[in-house]
Amino acid sequence: MNPYPSSDGSGQDEYDRAQASTPHVTTRIGRTIRRIRTERGLTLQDVSVGANVSASFVGALERGETDIAIGRLERIAAYLKEDLRSILGYSRDEVRFNYVPAEDWVRKDVGPGIDYLECLVPGTSQRLTRLTLEPDARHSGPEVDDGMVTVYVVEGDVQVAVDDRLFTLHVGDSGAFAAGNAHVFVNRSDAPATTLINTVVAVRADS
Repeated sequence: MNPYPSSDGSGQDEYDRAQASTPHVTTRIGRTIRRIRTERGLTLQDVSVGANVSASFVGALERGETDIAIGRLERIAAYLKEDLRSILGYSRDEVRFNYVPAEDWVRKDVGPGIDYLECLVPGTSQRLTRLTLEPDARHSGPEVDDGMVTVYVVEGDVQVAVDDRLFTLHVGDSGAFAAGNAHVFVNRSDAPATTLINTVVAVRADS
């Protein structure tokens, strides 16, 4: 069921309005941190010392004028004694549905024997990938400076090489690792293998 009905049935009108009315993720994070800090009577310097980040960085973050890596965001959340989920602007009392229509999934040519579909989830720092490997096909995943990769096998058997370690995943298996590690997906079986991959990358103000 399309959650954004419109006059032509496509949902595009409501989808566009929903996107336009949603603050950019870095703006939302900055507003949340500023609200928590001021409510507790904390200065920028307090947060700087407590989270081991510069005061100028915290100020720029609150204004939505800087990039932020997940690691630094976690340190700020830990100092403020807040769950990372609440810092990101998601709470149990609020429903935010970032709709991704089917046409937003982009098929990329990344090599023979590989079917690669990817989408960037609007309003988040997440990249979703559906990777299907034919027998003997392999794909090297992109490395990013900071982030986390979670994989889930929906068909076949997949070998995942992370740095110097090799893991074999079967249907229903999953795993996670730091996105900065070199990683390769390989299908050594005699049947196609499909893996869903969720990559959470560093939040960037210009993304």
